[in-house]
Amino acid sequence: MTTKLWVSVSSVLHQLPPPSPSPSPSTSAASMPTPYASSAKGLSSSDPILDRLASSDGAVKFRAIREVKNHIIGNRTKKLSYIKLGAVPAVAAALADSNPNLIVQSAAALGSFACGVDAGVRAVLDAGAFPRLIGLLSAPDEKNSYWYLLLLRNHEEFQKGSPSRIVLHKICSDGDSNAEVSTREKLTLHGVSSEGKMNKAVEMSRGLLLCQLRILDVKAAKKKFYISFSLSLRFRIRTMWRGNGKGEKDEAVLDAAARSLRMIYQSKLAPKYDFFQEENMQFLLSLLKSENENLTGLGAGIVIHSCKTIGEQNILCQAGVLEKLTSLLDGSLSQRDASLESLAAIIRDNPAAVSNFVELRCGRALHSVTELTKDKYPRTRLLACLCLISVKNSSTCYLQDIGIKTKLVYILLELLDDSGQVGDEASFAFSSLIAEKEDLQKLAFEANAINKFNCLLQKHPIQPKRLEGVLLALADLCSKLECCRSSFLSLQVLNLVIDALTHEDARVRTAACICLRSVSRSIKNLSAGRFMNERVVLPLVRLLSDLSTSVQVAALGAISNIVVDFLPHKSIFVQCGGVKELVQLTKSMDSSLRLNAVWALRNMVFLADTICKEGVFVELTASSMASLICDPEPSVQEQALALVRNFVDGCLYSVEHAFAEDGIILDAVGRQLQKSSKIEIGIQGMYILSNIASGNEFHKEAVMQLLFPQDENGSHSFFEQFLQSPDSRLRTAAVWVVINLTFPSSPGAFGRIVNLRSFGIVSRIKKMVNDSCMDVKLRARLALGQIITFGDS
Repeated sequence: MTTKLWVSVSSVLHQLPPPSPSPSPSTSAASMPTPYASSAKGLSSSDPILDRLASSDGAVKFRAIREVKNHIIGNRTKKLSYIKLGAVPAVAAALADSNPNLIVQSAAALGSFACGVDAGVRAVLDAGAFPRLIGLLSAPDEKNSYWYLLLLRNHEEFQKGSPSRIVLHKICSDGDSNAEVSTREKLTLHGVSSEGKMNKAVEMSRGLLLCQLRILDVKAAKKKFYISFSLSLRFRIRTMWRGNGKGEKDEAVLDAAARSLRMIYQSKLAPKYDFFQEENMQFLLSLLKSENENLTGLGAGIVIHSCKTIGEQNILCQAGVLEKLTSLLDGSLSQRDASLESLAAIIRDNPAAVSNFVELRCGRALHSVTELTKDKYPRTRLLACLCLISVKNSSTCYLQDIGIKTKLVYILLELLDDSGQVGDEASFAFSSLIAEKEDLQKLAFEANAINKFNCLLQKHPIQPKRLEGVLLALADLCSKLECCRSSFLSLQVLNLVIDALTHEDARVRTAACICLRSVSRSIKNLSAGRFMNERVVLPLVRLLSDLSTSVQVAALGAISNIVVDFLPHKSIFVQCGGVKELVQLTKSMDSSLRLNAVWALRNMVFLADTICKEGVFVELTASSMASLICDPEPSVQEQALALVRNFVDGCLYSVEHAFAEDGIILDAVGRQLQKSSKIEIGIQGMYILSNIASGNEFHKEAVMQLLFPQDENGSHSFFEQFLQSPDSRLRTAAVWVVINLTFPSSPGAFGRIVNLRSFGIVSRIKKMVNDSCMDVKLRARLALGQIITFGDS
């Protein structure tokens, strides 16, 4: 969902000071309320600390929140315990307190709840803490009985300390009043001398902000003043208007709130930030311009979490976010890392954004990122590599030389040895680098990457995330090159992958299936029967009933390859119950499961013998196949037609499958060909008819009846349209039907040729002998040669 974080820029002055930030429908609807998201007053537990959290005594509440914070830091179990007991709403309620020390403790505790635990993030959001934390960054001081907004008529005069008159609007608790005072009086009120010099005591905390203040619009209406002011200062305005001695506490509040929000924005549960709202964009820019690391980190976190679409990437580029982020590359370690990760999010899969980034500062920004791949900190090197990978993958114009490619391969392989989070993430980065790129896979093979991953798999224990990443990296590495697959098998990595099929983590099981699918693309090893054995097949079949849909889909992908077997070993798959499981999944409500199950069955009967086909057909039934041909999803329709095509391929007995149950399958094929506009469906349908037309006279006449029904005008036949299709594959498939219908040795060939001539098909074939596609041209000449055998008139 999209959450609008900031209220309207224009506010009615007499309504100020604003109330304490509270949840609004637009900001608190990040997730549904949970039973533990109750009010602080409703707490009831034998744990006395929960009673102290609800205490009206500020000192007691302060110590209780600090104790909770200390208990939960780094302790997931205690976090979940306190969440279940309802501690989060009580902690969140302290954000509305007037004591800044209590606010700091509350924000820090909420950040700890949200750190690394989605249940904690959900509890913080449900407790209404998100808008309150935002309020700490955006709202003016509410603790005084009144506060001042200065309406400056001339920014330059203010900077110079000019004695020109200004309007000072004073907002009191019992009403409002207007007064005009001189600049000298106003400056004195706020710690500034009549010469416009900043009081040294507040110079560090307020000087830059006072210089940046910009009034956009002031107007009077019914004695009430309206003001629009720069949102770039909105999150700092409370610090700006406070006297000496309070700035440090306010900075602590800002830091604590920003840290807590950073923790929230590290979770997928965080509210989506709407970059298309102008005030939101201005606030984001103000965060990124800050010298405070937590504020810049929060800004970067918002970008990382919410920048997902091309439109969002483009508007961030247009607003100058790239410039702000690249300026952080020269900052602290935290700012560099946040900048690199945000940059990668903005330029990912967006050639225009990549061009904008590369051209920044005449290429110096890209050079800075490249230099950071040599940084002494592993995480910085990893993030720099990810940024460069985004540049390289998004555009063919940059970073395409073999030197930088080789460098990235070796850096990422080196980072795999890191024992922490960097090592966990390095394999995922490696995958994104080499995926679908044969040249990079060859470089990785030459860098001995497979042996490196093999060594990592043999280390025990290995964390689930790291194991998942290694398996996915091996999958990409073995997706194209036979040399990689041969190395994989010779090192006996297959045994380790098979073990991962039964791992307790669903993501690991999914990754293992994907890896097995890539390795089993080898025709040589399929022919040798390397995968059609119980050790591989049995765990895969069991995964077809896994509780995770992702695991089921991945297992179906691996099975689709393994059952394309060129030796009579498919009985093993049948004996393990594989066919029954596949047929059951063709009836699933999930279209992805239906699609992949039909695909696996299609490959199962590819070039299969009669016994195998019959076994599958009996299990699946003709009526189920007809239903799949008419499935709501076009992709399922295509695969169902391909399945029928493989069923009717081969001997005369195979063709009979299309006529089972009174020809229900053939009728379904005809209906789809008449109404579908998808080229792939037409291609599969034409090859089905071509295979059927290779049968006996009964089969051939059935095809003629389907192509040219007696109650329809043949000139409008879909078949003629297929022969004229702009897609050469469809034209080729359609000509094959004519070839099999006009085979000279067939008793009824002459009669069919007469009919084809009357429907204008023969004249169309004559034109196709000069087709631009060589395959079409050759098939058309073959068909015309058979037709001419019976005469050319």
